Amino acid sequence: MKRQHILKIIQKENPLLETNSKVVKGLLDFFGGEALLKTEVKDLITFLKPNCLFNKIEITGDSAYDCVQQLLIKHPLVSEAKGSIRYYHIPKIDWNDIEKAESKIGDAFAMDIYDWEPDAFSVFKAQSKTYKLHILLSLGL
Repeated sequence: MKRQHILKIIQKENPLLETNSKVVKGLLDFFGGEALLKTEVKDLITFLKPNCLFNKIEITGDSAYDCVQQLLIKHPLVSEAKGSIRYYHIPKIDWNDIEKAESKIGDAFAMDIYDWEPDAFSVFKAQSKTYKLHILLSLGL
């Protein structure tokens, strides 16, 4: 999807978000980048639901799984979010590592599954040798 189209959706669904914020930049990267897993515009609209605050956290590690472990140690309150959009920048694609990472994050988020939307993730090929997890959080008021 083109970045201008994504930006129009963001401005329509949540006009109070600043276009130069790290959250908007993260959404543009997730929905407008060269994802190895297809992204869905409905996840963007759901993420931008009203009466929420938003945050973006970036974690680097030795693998996708290591990034998730560090996320849960350094930011244990992420499990209280109302939804998340996650994407990994990975230098060497290892689907077993990604599946293990997503299972770990799913276990942490399963504490309150009833209001949890969206729950979307994707993978991008990294330009560097560093593994990086980007997580965009929707926090209820």
